[in-house]
Amino acid sequence: MRNKLTGFKLWLFWFLVIIVFGGWYYFSSSSKHLEYFKRGNNYFKQGLYDQAIAEYNKTVKIDSNFAKAYYNRGLAYHNQELYEQAIADYSKAIEIEPKDAIAYINRGFIYEHQELYEQAIADYSKAIDIDSTSAKASTNARLAAIYGSLAWCYLFNKQFKQTIKAAWKGLDIKSNQTWIRKNLAHGYLFDGQFATAKEIYVQNKDIVIHGEPWSEVILEDFQKLKEKGIYHADMEKIITLLQ
Repeated sequence: MRNKLTGFKLWLFWFLVIIVFGGWYYFSSSSKHLEYFKRGNNYFKQGLYDQAIAEYNKTVKIDSNFAKAYYNRGLAYHNQELYEQAIADYSKAIEIEPKDAIAYINRGFIYEHQELYEQAIADYSKAIDIDSTSAKASTNARLAAIYGSLAWCYLFNKQFKQTIKAAWKGLDIKSNQTWIRKNLAHGYLFDGQFATAKEIYVQNKDIVIHGEPWSEVILEDFQKLKEKGIYHADMEKIITLLQ
């Protein structure tokens, strides 16, 4: 999954930074739990995740409804690849602040990583519902990325028409997201629309996605799909065309 997730990890990291720095507006108060939260964020920025978690633990012990503390602790667990703990904290943050799109995105990212595609689809879809109400340019860029990831999950869930629909929505928002184009091509291929898929594969054969040639990215995707029992005879034709 490396080729596809590389693009989304860039988006995920950006969300992490925004949330961690975005917490500074809490610090006008002298409350003890906010001091712990501030220290936790400082540790987080240094990559000292165990220390950050310890401070967030103190924060939520004092204020059990502090959603941002659960969220940031989830980020710390996430960066340590302690996914079940991260899921638990993202879920708690969502419980407290159900309109927090980024918590759904990051929890969906873990589900996607764990190949729990239905859960990932549910979380990405919820994030889209929330973000669709915003007109901010930054939110639109994020929305395009979520649609691209949603398309990928639909692909592995064998919902190929939904793959196509989600990919187009992402590209309609940000047409320069080349990694979404490959998901679109895959959707058409497995939906039996070979001519349309072929056109996309060939038109983009000279581009590079996050440092990797398009052809190599497509071959990696095909290998991953084959490993999951998702195969179409026309894949071999595409491989030949891209050589």
